[in-house]
Amino acid sequence: MLAKRLLVKQIDDPANVERILEFLCSESGSHDYSIYRNEAKEDLGLRIDKPDVAQYSDIKALYDDVAADLELGIPFSPDVILGADARKDYSLRRALIESAAAGSDSFVSEGELIRRQVQVAPGVMQSAVEDHRTFEGWRRESA
Repeated sequence: MLAKRLLVKQIDDPANVERILEFLCSESGSHDYSIYRNEAKEDLGLRIDKPDVAQYSDIKALYDDVAADLELGIPFSPDVILGADARKDYSLRRALIESAAAGSDSFVSEGELIRRQVQVAPGVMQSAVEDHRTFEGWRRESA
């Protein structure tokens, strides 16, 4: 429904709108399928503006800022967070919504990680990490 509302503002041909919706909703397979500019323009027939050097620089700076805030380059690993500790509290920002007018909201996961030794077979112990979530949801960060 949302995709259709957005597409009809850009495409006059209802059949083309339906063709694009079919691709987006079933043919592309999953949400991790990336649609790049060339495919959006040539295969889907969408109007695409390529950013100029200054715009690309702004887009890249914004991406770098969000990537740093969300630590996108650091894989989530409870063992790394715990380090040598047996228990540790954590707070992870997992998503951001930001606007100049409304400020920032973050989707946050918080809790405590606990490392325990568990028996996996007679006489065989293995380290396991428990995640005790105390909060998961949206938080307003600034106004």
